[in-house]
Amino acid sequence: PVSSTSRGERRSTIAEEEQPILLLELIFGQAAVTAPRADSSRLLAWAQAFEDWIAEKEARHTRSTVKQARYAWRLLLQDGPCAASMPWDLCEEDLQAHAGWMEAQGYAASTISNVLGFIKDFYSWCGERRVDPLCQPGFNPAAGVKRPAQHRFATSRIWSQAELDRLLGFARRDASPLGKRDYAFLLARLQVGVPTRAIRRLRWGQLRQADEIQVRWRREGDWTRFPGGAWAAIIDYLEVSGRLAGMQPGHYIFAPIAVQGSSADNTRAAHWAAERCISARTGLNTMKLYGNALDIPASRLNLEALRSTAIRLQIDAGESITGMQVFMDSQAVTGQTRYRLKHLPPMPPDPDPGAGDNAETPLPNRKLVHFQPGHGLLHGYYLESQPAEGVLA
Repeated sequence: PVSSTSRGERRSTIAEEEQPILLLELIFGQAAVTAPRADSSRLLAWAQAFEDWIAEKEARHTRSTVKQARYAWRLLLQDGPCAASMPWDLCEEDLQAHAGWMEAQGYAASTISNVLGFIKDFYSWCGERRVDPLCQPGFNPAAGVKRPAQHRFATSRIWSQAELDRLLGFARRDASPLGKRDYAFLLARLQVGVPTRAIRRLRWGQLRQADEIQVRWRREGDWTRFPGGAWAAIIDYLEVSGRLAGMQPGHYIFAPIAVQGSSADNTRAAHWAAERCISARTGLNTMKLYGNALDIPASRLNLEALRSTAIRLQIDAGESITGMQVFMDSQAVTGQTRYRLKHLPPMPPDPDPGAGDNAETPLPNRKLVHFQPGHGLLHGYYLESQPAEGVLA
């Protein structure tokens, strides 16, 4: 966040040197530098408010949220029916038209709702601070805009049974410690319905052996059944990786490789960073590593698709709504869960019924490859360090 003194200084600098700021760039684009400022005190007040709003977002929210806030207003002021409009000139009908335009362009209902939410938030922020005295108190043209209905699972991508069989069969062939870990992770992803982050962050103390294997996903949650197949795959992976004997409560099960001091075979506990869990990117790359080799469509190569498929399989097995809430570790009320799940697409037929088990498909090389200076670097700082003739060549 910028101090009030520096903001005031910057406002003066903008007025004197005609430097563009965020909102002006959204409205005027590259012409923001030369946009007329003789009678623009009202516009500058809105522009400064937008910059302060973004600064507040940067201080309180994630980088992703700030990016979405900027995107929402860029979309409003640069594209569609409201392009190049002044914020105080827009009315509810204009923003309803903008929502309709987004829908016609193929934007998802969740994206439209998100954009309208950020637009409404900025108007509310300005109203609370009386940024524009010429506007009526409570001026917020986005407040009454009807948002499109959102169905939680309506757009889910479901894998066919044959695709699942090929994926698991291929991953099962990878006998390396990393392969064992990734197979256990994918199998767990397909046998439980909790969010993927709960699987990535699964710790040793969350599992226990009673009459059956049980798991507790949340500290205050109940112990529930954990699938035996996934448990067997986890034990196999921990044994092959050399971690099983030393596992302690609090150790992450799906741990990354500890690069420092690790070897290519990763068969000792010291080769693994038990105090860390694999990242979301690692989980996604794991699935793509196998899925790309099997020519699975890219649209389904995401972990949320595997979660939706796991939920679909459980429903098709005849699980009750109450059982589904336990399976998903959902805290939603029963009626809400029933409403959401009824929009989940059915299991699709196999797009390639003649595909085999890919027994001849070569397995990926899972040995550690040390980084070489310059390898894979594409950014400008690296290129600037290279001879100009070589870069041009």
